[in-house]
Amino acid sequence: MDLTFYKLHTAGTAWLLIDNSAASLKDGAWDRVARSLCHRLHGAGADGLVVLERSQSDTIVRQWSARGRVGPASPAALLCAARWLFDTGQAEGDSLRLLGTSGYSELIMFDSQAFGLRLLTAADYQPQAGLRRPTRQAGKLAADNYAGTALLDLADGRLAVDVLDGPLRRRPAGSSRSGQRQPETTRVELGVISRQQLTMRCTGIDPLAGAAWSLVVAGAWGFCEPEVAIRHGQADLVAYKAADQSVFVAAPVGYALKGESWQPETGPNDLSPTNP
Repeated sequence: MDLTFYKLHTAGTAWLLIDNSAASLKDGAWDRVARSLCHRLHGAGADGLVVLERSQSDTIVRQWSARGRVGPASPAALLCAARWLFDTGQAEGDSLRLLGTSGYSELIMFDSQAFGLRLLTAADYQPQAGLRRPTRQAGKLAADNYAGTALLDLADGRLAVDVLDGPLRRRPAGSSRSGQRQPETTRVELGVISRQQLTMRCTGIDPLAGAAWSLVVAGAWGFCEPEVAIRHGQADLVAYKAADQSVFVAAPVGYALKGESWQPETGPNDLSPTNP
């Protein structure tokens, strides 16, 4: 069986997308497909695999990590799915509703390349005590412009948002080597350039989700306006609060390549991706 996949990128992440209405591959095979196709050396090199399926009324988005682990679709993966669905004429108007394992998400098209979605409601962040009481974490940031850390308790664990009243410092060379122990707390490092511009570095969290929490923390501490541009690596994002205090994040979505992979009809053999 030949599988056609598309590699899309947004917010510094890359995703492979397959429309399963055409592939009709069984559930048990997708973890192997993800490991093979997303491999940095032998595959197409991506953060994960996005699979689109259809029911009578919904477009369903499923996600596997590059290691073959199934999980809820990340905001970045949803944006990539939205771009492809709009481009292939499978969406009407300027909005699209997608169903993932964690429920429905509404995607908004701002132009032919930029898409956004709501990531937080007021109920998600207003009760957070960490927004009202900044924590000073010794040894985390020794810079004079360190404003404090917001410790936020989320459904899937604790998030720490370090805020600098100024640009982010460069990380020491070799500090992100894979051999080092991974931090127990997911973290966002946030630099305040102006009230309209932030810079951000994320560890263990989707960058779009990180941007949403960056706006919430920086806004609560008086560092930014309700709409702000956020620089994440080489990617530009926009985060803003709507009238009901919901937080939306938007980012450009682009294509990297279209490829094909041959899937043997039987047997556990690995896939062999090609990029025509």
